[in-house]
Amino acid sequence: MINRDNAGFWEGVERHRLLIQRCTACGTLRFPWLPGCGACGSPDWDTVESCGEGTVYSYVVMHHPPFPAFVPPYAVGLIELAEGVRIVSNVVGVPHDQVRIGLPVRLEFQRYDEELELPVFRAVDGSGSESDPGASAARELLGIGGSAARELVSSGGSAAGELRGPGRSAAREPVGSGSSASSGLSVGPAAGRSGEGS
Repeated sequence: MINRDNAGFWEGVERHRLLIQRCTACGTLRFPWLPGCGACGSPDWDTVESCGEGTVYSYVVMHHPPFPAFVPPYAVGLIELAEGVRIVSNVVGVPHDQVRIGLPVRLEFQRYDEELELPVFRAVDGSGSESDPGASAARELLGIGGSAARELVSSGGSAAGELRGPGRSAAREPVGSGSSASSGLSVGPAAGRSGEGS
């Protein structure tokens, strides 16, 4: 459900950008999106774009209930991003029974139907290569990833940089500063086997 509180996050997803809120008063990053900073209480924020690198912090394997966009069983992970915040998302590119805590993953975007596109995380092996050989070309085409976070600093909804990467045109304006935001991502029903992934 997209609403005024999380619309900026989903606008980023639409442009294949994973945006993290950043408090402009103390610099603390926060995710999911919230109306104010938990560290200092400031309502003022801008955004930072995640570099897309992370690891599986925890996970569950979903078996039930069935959900139209996802065929069980599938792995849903709590992903710790390189920037230090965590996001709930699907782990792809590896069988669900091979997902492990600490597994390196990399961001990509996956379309499930005409209306649903989500950030997901593809497993990479120990050498830093994707488990799926086709993922490297896909990432290059999308301009996803990078060695450091690219910042989108916006002031009152104005200004910002371009998306970099092959086949990319200038980005629309990034999410402007605001004072209300909430959860960033819901990935299917919140049911799973509690014993898996521990």
